[in-house]
Amino acid sequence: MKNDIKNPREVAVNILYEVEYNDAYTNLTLKKWLSKAALSQNDVALATSLVYGTEKNKLYLDAVISSVSKTPIKKISPWILIILRVSIFQMYFLDKVPAFASVNEGVKLGKRYESAKAGGFVNGVLRSAERNMSKIKATEYPDHIKLSVPNWLIKLMSKYYGRDFAIDYFKESLGVSPLTVRVNTAKTNLEELTHILKTEGVTAERCCLAPDCLVTNGLNNIKGLKSHEQGLFFIQDEGAMLSVEALEAELGNIVLDMCAAPGGKTTHIAQKIGNTGRVIARDVHNHKMLLIESNLRRLGIDNVKIEIKDGLIPDKSDMGKYDRVLLDAPCSGLGILRRKPDIKYKLSPQKIHDIVQIQKRLILNAFDSLSPGGYLVYTTCTVNPRENEEVVEYLLKNRETAHIDANLPKEMFSGIIDEKGYVKLFPNIHGTDGFFIVRLRKKTERH
Repeated sequence: MKNDIKNPREVAVNILYEVEYNDAYTNLTLKKWLSKAALSQNDVALATSLVYGTEKNKLYLDAVISSVSKTPIKKISPWILIILRVSIFQMYFLDKVPAFASVNEGVKLGKRYESAKAGGFVNGVLRSAERNMSKIKATEYPDHIKLSVPNWLIKLMSKYYGRDFAIDYFKESLGVSPLTVRVNTAKTNLEELTHILKTEGVTAERCCLAPDCLVTNGLNNIKGLKSHEQGLFFIQDEGAMLSVEALEAELGNIVLDMCAAPGGKTTHIAQKIGNTGRVIARDVHNHKMLLIESNLRRLGIDNVKIEIKDGLIPDKSDMGKYDRVLLDAPCSGLGILRRKPDIKYKLSPQKIHDIVQIQKRLILNAFDSLSPGGYLVYTTCTVNPRENEEVVEYLLKNRETAHIDANLPKEMFSGIIDEKGYVKLFPNIHGTDGFFIVRLRKKTERH
């Protein structure tokens, strides 16, 4: 259903309220609200900037509020707290918006969502934030406040990569991800798609790593874009594309994609193996499978069989069945904080522990499904070694026929694969999402 909200700040406030208090996801809630709000293209861009910017910098914004509000932050009502965060983000981070506009809009929203008294409180806090902006910006806050990331996550990353790298990594996570697309080679090629996008007002150039990848500029809204409707491309990070390249699926292969939704890697594999091959795409959630079906139709792919199945449950009929298996395992998502900033506030050490147990069960079942001589690619969108290298080591200890195969295509992987055969991508180094990729092979005989 459409609504009549025409104010991008109000849309942003509603989205962030749902994320904060209804445990919603930033990206999905943004998509839902933008589909029903009556916003212009410019206002869509502003609402998106406000949502992601506010969520990414939440701890810093709360520190600013605490420094200028006489009311403790825990006693500020939910709607007013969200309004203050959005207004201060706009005031401190968006130079094109005058400070007085941030104050005025914040006061209006405070009155609308609470009361005249609340509007007065918002006015006082925002004017104080404006007066003290230079002083506050010069304040040396602790790293976890400046970077708006829980301190335990900085310690976790520092343990594996060192403090300086951890700080640089989380600093980069406050930025914006490049919008990359994978060319649907069944319908077009890089050069043709580049030209078509240009006629639609989108500039694109070849990516550095993946061969069928374009990085775009101006692709703010795919609604009504003919090239997208015609299935000429799929929006996907370069790291995700490389996980399929590592699989080296060949014409005629039977491939299992264990955790397939929303279908980006499934459709990529399907392009690789042609009509003589077959992809079995599985996921445990029915609504996610609908996403795969939708993408298959749009891209014109018909060599995929969809199955609703729980990868945690071993299936004897799968044993040794597949030439290739892709396991894009559920993970903490620490590699995609630029896209899903709410992740960092929802994670906990216990949640990561629970995720690792799931990953260990999945990787054993994935490997058991592999035929002798076949490849398993294990990939995640996290940079946490507990979910990556340690899970692979668990497989190697529990399956004698498993070994890491580091012989990946040199033109793509020579500069990003380490001596152990692990591919690790970092946003602060490679510009991609944070990704982990490893290829394992099942020995044809015991040694």
